[in-house]
Amino acid sequence: MSFLNPWAFLGLLTLPAIVAMHLHLERNRRVIVSSMFLWAFLDEKFQGKTPKFIRISWLLLIDLAIAALLTLALARPVLHLPSFGGGPVQQIILIDDSASMLAQDGDPDRFSLAQDLVVSLIESAGRESQSVVFTVGGDAEMVGDTREISGRQLVREVEDLAPLGIGVDLRAGLAAAQSAASSELPVEVYVITDAAFELPRVDDFPFEIQWVFIGFEGANQAVIEPQLGKLQAGQRELFFRLANFSRQEAVRDVEVRVDGEAVRTWTVTLSPRAVLPQVLRLTGEVSTVQIALQGSDLNPLDDTASLGVGPDGVAEVAVVAANPAPLDRAVSSIPSAALTLLTPEEYVTDLDYDLVIFRGALSDSWPQGVSVIFDPPVGNALLTVGDQAPVGTVTSTEPAAILDGVDLAGVRWALASRVVPEDGFEVLARADSLPLLLHLDTSDSEVYIFTPDLTGGNFTKHPAFPILLSNLVEQARPFAPQPAYLAGERLDLSELPDSEPPELILPDDDLEMISADQAVVLADTGLYRLTVTDQYGGLVESAFGVNLGDLAESDISPRDWRADFVEAELDEPAERQIIDVPFGPWLLALAVALLALEAWRAWR
Repeated sequence: MSFLNPWAFLGLLTLPAIVAMHLHLERNRRVIVSSMFLWAFLDEKFQGKTPKFIRISWLLLIDLAIAALLTLALARPVLHLPSFGGGPVQQIILIDDSASMLAQDGDPDRFSLAQDLVVSLIESAGRESQSVVFTVGGDAEMVGDTREISGRQLVREVEDLAPLGIGVDLRAGLAAAQSAASSELPVEVYVITDAAFELPRVDDFPFEIQWVFIGFEGANQAVIEPQLGKLQAGQRELFFRLANFSRQEAVRDVEVRVDGEAVRTWTVTLSPRAVLPQVLRLTGEVSTVQIALQGSDLNPLDDTASLGVGPDGVAEVAVVAANPAPLDRAVSSIPSAALTLLTPEEYVTDLDYDLVIFRGALSDSWPQGVSVIFDPPVGNALLTVGDQAPVGTVTSTEPAAILDGVDLAGVRWALASRVVPEDGFEVLARADSLPLLLHLDTSDSEVYIFTPDLTGGNFTKHPAFPILLSNLVEQARPFAPQPAYLAGERLDLSELPDSEPPELILPDDDLEMISADQAVVLADTGLYRLTVTDQYGGLVESAFGVNLGDLAESDISPRDWRADFVEAELDEPAERQIIDVPFGPWLLALAVALLALEAWRAWR
C-alpha cells in the first residue's frame, strides 16, 4: 500500500482533540440519596481531588472513527494487488472445424479438445476484454462476438459447433479477423488447428498469429469418391477408391453391402501414402450401397461410404412436330434432358413425359405435367387461334421462372398468331396488345403457349431461345437428390413444389419433417431416405448417402509447415503483474455513513 498525499496524516491530530472535548463536556451527575452519613467512610480512604476518567460511549467511538477515516481518505491510499494478464485485450480466435478435426487423437477427438481450449480462452478473459470466434473449415463464418452477445452465450455457441467443413479457408478467416479487430484494445489472434492442410500466405497479416496445434501423425485409411454407373444389361459398375494416408503399409478387409446385405468381402494391401482404385459389378435391382473398411484407425468415420440409387433427375422430353428442328437440337444440348421425337400422329395423351413440346400440333386435352406449344395450330378445340399479325417491340413481361435470364427485348420478331386467352390464362409477355407468351396452370397440367412464328425473326438464333428451353426443362425435371453428399453439405429443397412437407429419415432412423423452402445441413454420416410430393400429388422416394471420406480431409497428418511456427502455450499462467487499486473514495463513503449513524443516535 502507498499514500499519494501523506501530509494528510496531520489530520490524526484531531483524535486527541476529540477526546479532550468529550472529557471537558463530561459533567457531574446529580443523584438523590437518603443520607450523606452513609458515605462518611469514604473521607478516611480518599483524600484530595480524585482523578477524572473519560467515559467510553458510542458517540466518542463514532467521532474517532469518522476523523480517522477522513484522514485516511485525504491521504489517498492505493493498494498494489497482484494480477494475471496485461489488462483488457481483444482476442480473436480462429478454430479449424474441418472434417480432419474428427480424428480421435484428442479428448476424445481433436475438435473436442479445440472447443475446450476456445472455451478456456473466453472464460479467462477479463471483464473488460473482448472475444471474437470464427470457424475456418469450409467457408469462414463468425460464431459470435462478446461485443454483441454475452461470454456465456458465446461459450454455448462454441460448444454447439460440429466439424464438417471440407478444406480450410484460412485466408478468409484472417481477413474476417482483421475486419473485426478493435482499434481501442490490443489484439491477440489465435489459430487452433491440426495443420492438416496446405498453408496459404500469412506473412502479410498485420497481427501476430499465436498458433495452437492439435493432433499428431497416425494411421488412417478411407473410402473416397464412390460412384455407381448406369444400369446396362442388368448390371451396374460400382467405382470407389481406397486411400492410405499413413506412412506404413496397411492391410484391411473391404465389405460391400447392397440393400443391407453383404455381397462381397475381400482383403486389400494399401501401400503407404497411396490410393487404390476399385471396380465391382453389381447385378439386379439396387437401391442402396455401402462400402466399409473393416477394423479401425484414427478416423473411423471415413472408413465407410454410402450411396443411394433413386430417380436420376433427368427430364423426359418429347418433341411433337412434323418438323422438330431447331427444337430437337436445342433440347439435345441440355444435359438434364432426355429427348424423344414424335410425330403428331404418334403422340397420345397417356404417354408419360415430364415435358412435352408441341410445334404446329396439339392434342385434344392438355398433357399431364409441363407442356409448351410453339406455332399453335388453328382449329383446335383447346385454343382459339386467329390470323397472324406483325410483332413490334416487347412492351411488358411478368415475373416467371421460365423467363429468368431471357432477354426478349433483344429479339427481332416477324409474325405472331392471335391467340385469345381463355379463362384461367395469364399473359406473361406481350407486344402492345398482342400476347406473346401465355400461361395456364391447372391441378394436373402447366401449359405455356408461345405465339410468335419460329420461322421468322431471329428468335431461334438468339441466346434467349436455348435459355427459355433450359428453364422449361429445369421446371419439369423431377426432383432427385445426388447419390451421395459430403458431410456438411446442404440438401437444397427449394425446387420442390408447394405441397406436403418432405419427410427425411436420418441414418439413426429418426424422422424429420422439413420445410420445402429450406436447405438441410447434412451433418450425420450414413444413409438417408427422402420422401417428397411432386406438384401433381405423387410421392417420390429416394435414398442417398452422406460420407466423410475426402481426398483432402481424410489426410489427417499435419503438414510440414507446422514445424516452422512456435506453438502458443495456453496451459501456462500469464506473467504476474501488479495493478493499483485506489480505495480512498470507499473510506470517504464509510465516513459519511458513520456521520449519518451519529446523527441518528444523538437525536433519537
